[in-house]
Amino acid sequence: MDDSPPKRHKPPTTEQNLKVDICGDQDDDKEDRISNLPDEILCHILSKLPTKHAVATAALSTKWKHLFPTIPNLCLRLDDSDHGESSPVSHRTTNFTNFMHNLLTNTLRDVRIRKFHLRCYQNYENAHVNAWVSAVLGLNVTFISLVFDSKNTGVSIDGIFNCNTLEYLFWTQHCVLNVPISVYLPNLKRLYLEGVKFVDGDAVDRVLEGCPVLKELSLDSCEFEDIEYLCISSPSLKCLLLYNCYQENMYEVQIDTPSLEFLYYDDHVAELYTVSNLSSLQTAHIDIGTSDQQVEDADDEDLTQYDQNVVDLVTACCNVNFLYLSRSSVSSIYWSSCPVPTFHNLTELRLGDLNIPGWELLPRFLESAPNLKIIFFMGGFCAFRKCYAKFQSSLPDCVPACLSLHLQCICFEEFNGEEDEFNLVEYFLKTAVVLREMKFSFRSSLPPEKQFCTWSKLLSLQRFSSTCQIEFANAVKKTVVYFCLYFCLGHDSDEEIE
Repeated sequence: MDDSPPKRHKPPTTEQNLKVDICGDQDDDKEDRISNLPDEILCHILSKLPTKHAVATAALSTKWKHLFPTIPNLCLRLDDSDHGESSPVSHRTTNFTNFMHNLLTNTLRDVRIRKFHLRCYQNYENAHVNAWVSAVLGLNVTFISLVFDSKNTGVSIDGIFNCNTLEYLFWTQHCVLNVPISVYLPNLKRLYLEGVKFVDGDAVDRVLEGCPVLKELSLDSCEFEDIEYLCISSPSLKCLLLYNCYQENMYEVQIDTPSLEFLYYDDHVAELYTVSNLSSLQTAHIDIGTSDQQVEDADDEDLTQYDQNVVDLVTACCNVNFLYLSRSSVSSIYWSSCPVPTFHNLTELRLGDLNIPGWELLPRFLESAPNLKIIFFMGGFCAFRKCYAKFQSSLPDCVPACLSLHLQCICFEEFNGEEDEFNLVEYFLKTAVVLREMKFSFRSSLPPEKQFCTWSKLLSLQRFSSTCQIEFANAVKKTVVYFCLYFCLGHDSDEEIE
């Protein structure tokens, strides 16, 4: 006879009670209550699962077998890293290849899909990739995202350039992309190309000609094997991003985009800019300048031409409401000795970290933007010694119109607390008569003591303006409070700051 004390059991938790309520009496025959839900609800649940797991539900029962393909607005997200991470690479690629073949030729045969995302880290034969993409193109897809990390894997079929249903295409591959002579993408609105290698510059021209309703175009780190000019011509284009497409064989950039509203250009300066029409442009981010290789290979005449090219592009953007100029772009405008163009519509100006040419050119920017309301010093100042004197020497006889009439907000980021910076702050407080707020964030490398001293001095300068409120970033406020508590008031270092 067992004399051991009876076992004690914990009372059922709320979670266990709920489980009993949902699943029914544990002694009854097990009932598949999930499968009894309406197909609409089951499809909604499956749509939230990763594609791999959603497809696997077909093995649960006869009902589930055909459920996945019936999901409305089907979105496929496929990633070969999900297939046997601990297996050898050869096994993973084989497993993924077999999975893709079965999914696209059996499970989804004649099924309409809306979005298709494919990310491949491993190297696959292009024949496999071409077959996958061809199958998807035949399913009335509207959104395709293709990312191939291997340098030897990519798409090389003409069909992707001739699809009536495609509206969005994001494409990253590191092998040569052969654009056919005929391109027809009548509904494509957004095209993003990253790391793509074109045979020539005409390839981009052919793509744009075949996209009559294209709204957004991004060329990111694209390469061209043989190019004399890059032509961006589109009557429908509203957003253009050009990033890091420079290469040693320089080329001319031609832009003819009468509907363009947003331009982001971050690259080395081109051999020449021919801009036909930017009358609709509202926002421009310009970060262009000479590369080290350009400077090394160029003579004085070439360098002057490069600076002039930057001026030409910035001048073409003179109708914008918002303008960002990097330090290199500002320096090129300075060294060109050309007048700063007038920006009648400009209300917000953002400048990268300013060096000595930037300090000297700043008064001319203020004078050339009579309706300016907001100015950001995005990267602070990278030069200080006698820089305010250079700023003063470039000031016009009369206070710039924007300071007298419109400037309401000035933001200093990466503030260092140098004397030249304080002098510039004081100048703005005295001359910007409708200024409402001045915001500061400090360079993170400033020690707490200097941050506290800078904060105190800035607050003391507020007396020069009756309309402006000086504000500080949260990081600055925390540092100042910390310094006051632990150094000025001598609180215990273990005490928490609320």
